[in-house]
Amino acid sequence: YSYDEIMAEHDYAQPHEVMGKLLHGGFDAEGNYISPRMLHRGPAVAQWASNLEARGGKLIDASQKLLKRD
Repeated sequence: YSYDEIMAEHDYAQPHEVMGKLLHGGFDAEGNYISPRMLHRGPAVAQWASNLEARGGKLIDASQKLLKRD
């Protein structure tokens, strides 16, 4: 990939804002979160996640739940 491809962003329908703070990434028109600079890197990240789980690792839920106190 070229530098420009690696750094390319989607055209987000909505920014990622939580509790008044602007975070990285954004949301598509259906409300699905899109990580930053994923326009051309999605397949590589999907393969990484698959490899992690195949080795017994777990993906964590990085949603708003992380920002809430119990």
